[in-house]
Amino acid sequence: MAQSSSPKLKHGKSSFGAAAVAMSAGTLLSRILGFVRDAVLLGVFDRTLTDAFVVGFRLPNLFRRLFGEGALSVSFIPIYLESLKKDPEAAKALASTVFTVLLTLTTTLFALGYLFMPQIMNAWVSDPQGYAAIPGKMELTIQLARIMLAYLILVTSYAFGMAISNALGYFFLPAMAPALFNLLVIIFSFLPFFQFQGDQLAWGVIAGGVAQWALVFFMLAKVHAFPAFRWDVGSPLFKRVLKNMAPGVFGLGVFQVMTLVNTSFAARLKEGAQSYIYSADRILELPQSLIAISLGAALLPRFSNYLTDGRKDLMLGEAHRAMRALLFLAIPSALGMYLLNTEITDLLFGRGNFDANDILQTGQVVAIYSALLVATSISKVLSPGFYAMNDTKTPAVIAFFALIIHILMGNFLVDEYGLPGLAFATTVSSALNMSLLNLQFRRKLGSLRWLEILKAFFRWIPGLALMTALCIYLPRQLSPFVGASLSTALVIALSVVGYFYLAHLFHAPEIQAIRRRRK
Repeated sequence: MAQSSSPKLKHGKSSFGAAAVAMSAGTLLSRILGFVRDAVLLGVFDRTLTDAFVVGFRLPNLFRRLFGEGALSVSFIPIYLESLKKDPEAAKALASTVFTVLLTLTTTLFALGYLFMPQIMNAWVSDPQGYAAIPGKMELTIQLARIMLAYLILVTSYAFGMAISNALGYFFLPAMAPALFNLLVIIFSFLPFFQFQGDQLAWGVIAGGVAQWALVFFMLAKVHAFPAFRWDVGSPLFKRVLKNMAPGVFGLGVFQVMTLVNTSFAARLKEGAQSYIYSADRILELPQSLIAISLGAALLPRFSNYLTDGRKDLMLGEAHRAMRALLFLAIPSALGMYLLNTEITDLLFGRGNFDANDILQTGQVVAIYSALLVATSISKVLSPGFYAMNDTKTPAVIAFFALIIHILMGNFLVDEYGLPGLAFATTVSSALNMSLLNLQFRRKLGSLRWLEILKAFFRWIPGLALMTALCIYLPRQLSPFVGASLSTALVIALSVVGYFYLAHLFHAPEIQAIRRRRK
């Protein structure tokens, strides 16, 4: 669908805060529906089926993050924005070429994956003492994985469309699209006319993928940014994107590769291990997506604009403010995850087939993942700085080193300590990745003024202390009167209010910044 008009940038310069809030609002609705979807999945179906669904869904999710919202996006957005300022038609041609290549690549991957899915699963999760010991589980996994693999075509196209939208200044509607995906998976979960149990989940994924793709590309058509089919792979702009993307595929995808490695390690463990990791990941992703991922996606276009205009000083100032805002929110979120690990798990998933043992197993992973939240959140502020100056090599080298450490640690710890050992290996390697990124950020771009951030942290301590007291003592006092779920919800609400109130009382500057962004 070619358009004669050039892509339309959104009028007015929205602040980083406004962009992050717009994305967070859409993401929040999506996450709420996502938890409803997961509660249905874990509560209605048994652990054999949920394990099979989780493993089958890993592959399209990996390619989504690598090619859709990962290395391709961070390689494409800076060059697209630079070209949009100089020659809008060239920018549109670049988007069309990237879209066509992406569609060709994902269609090829789908065909190969569908054909060789039995071999892929046998190499990946067929531990005879663990995953494959359950009769029929491997066959069910292959069946669901083949259906859901088509989702990678839909979701990578959607994620690329979202990257174009964000570059043009449109954040809210693309962030809302996954809510449609989750809603359709929920609806399909209860449809009765599928021959085999579990097929309704897989086909719900496909229906949801079509819906979120349609929403974003309808919006792109309205602003004359719908990519056409174009194969101009010899263009200098496309070659620049490809050159930047090559190391970034691994660099940004390290945590996705780590997920695949963890899935393989967890296949050594007993029934339900895949579901427990998935559940803990989902709990981690809620604060991660609302705080870090939305913030990081909003930062990349702004960092790129600053560096294109030669204003590195403004970029460093934005990065410092973003880091303070992130830690102001991420640290109390991590504290809550640690102190209320089983209570949160029970609140979100503790119903139906998800019993007390499932809650305990998942809660142990959530507690360890609380530290992972802080490490990965910091990385989400640091990484856009490298990508904005078209340096995808540095994060890739660091990520490769962190992944090797993870594999070495995980291979030992999963056999010795089970799922908690695997979660610990993930956290340590992610913290290492974050630390090395910070060192290189300082060397290449400048300091984030960590001493000022530390001084600000002292103003947060009273609120954190109040949170700790509330999370430790209130659940046992409230549960007998209002029940476990309502008790947890009340403790979380009181902790949030108390933290923000004391931050205001002690004149934390982040409170004033939040007020300014709301105006």
